[in-house]
Amino acid sequence: MGRFMGLGWTVLLVARLDVGQYGQYAMAFAASGVVVGILDNPFLARSIRITDRRFERERRTRTTTALGLLILGLLLVNVNYVVGFSIVIGGGEMALNALKSAFLRSGTVDRVMLLDLIRQAVSIAAGASYLFLVPNPNVMTATVLYAVSYMVAAIFGVFKYGIGVPSIPGKLKDSVVLSLGALAGAGYAQGDVLFLGIVAGQEAAGTYSIASLVAWAAAGLFLNHASSHVEDLRTGGRGARLAGILMPAAFVAILVLLVGVLLTWLQLMNPLGPTLAILSIFVVFRSMNHVCTVALTVAGRDMTRMLATVVTALVDLVMVFVLSGLGSTGAAIAAGFSELILCAVYLRAFSQISASIESRSGAYV
Repeated sequence: MGRFMGLGWTVLLVARLDVGQYGQYAMAFAASGVVVGILDNPFLARSIRITDRRFERERRTRTTTALGLLILGLLLVNVNYVVGFSIVIGGGEMALNALKSAFLRSGTVDRVMLLDLIRQAVSIAAGASYLFLVPNPNVMTATVLYAVSYMVAAIFGVFKYGIGVPSIPGKLKDSVVLSLGALAGAGYAQGDVLFLGIVAGQEAAGTYSIASLVAWAAAGLFLNHASSHVEDLRTGGRGARLAGILMPAAFVAILVLLVGVLLTWLQLMNPLGPTLAILSIFVVFRSMNHVCTVALTVAGRDMTRMLATVVTALVDLVMVFVLSGLGSTGAAIAAGFSELILCAVYLRAFSQISASIESRSGAYV
């Protein structure tokens, strides 16, 4: 639901500003994935498999770091919007992830989704009020107001969990592997938006960002399904089954395809329609990859995930550059092909652990 509310926020921004200004926001949001990936992913990956004591220590570190990032980003946003706001969103997501971590650890996805929903609703209400009450709104003020809820989450987290001695997530080598994997993942998930904006312009980045937001939201339904099996995986179960999501994923992808075809036929927001239609292929592979990612994370296959994502991200960016003349549709083609490569690698690794996943509870310190 949070992802679809995010789509509504996107519509509001484009309606009150323009695709070009939204492109700036999309580039900043894409860059925030780098911040989250490097700093938060080691905590995120370990939070579902480490001991309770270690979990509490690392959660305190996450909230303190997140608050520092939010303050730094707000100081920089007037100097360089893309850099400053990317740090704001990165710190905000880190703070929110810390609040959600206990629920994610227990596999109570409904509470994770509820926190996302509350944060998203408050953010949109704050940003939308400005967009509709001010005659000539600008993207900086609107999005800073949107980020106020993140600051609330960070301050609440610091008071709730306290400020402790910084504790890095695991051994340095493990943290580096997890950070590099997340950096590659951010480059793959959001780097194409940022890179497309550089090589093809802000409007192309804005259009592709809207389409990819829909595609990721559709596939995100299956991430929630996979995450609900975390407790089962950690205690030696097999978790979510790939066979059980193929038909639902195909159905969701067809819906995305139909929306893209309809927009193309009506010639609305061209080239959003063709871009969305192409990304329907991406939805199927990404849905499968979500299930594999959760299983591989709990099983500790971090190096496999990191190497696979690095290769896929590089393929994606090279294809975006080669197909930059096609704008957002070229980026969609690149995303679909890259996701197919990642799916092939993940399926092989997933098959190796699906028969019997040993319990990881207490195995990581």
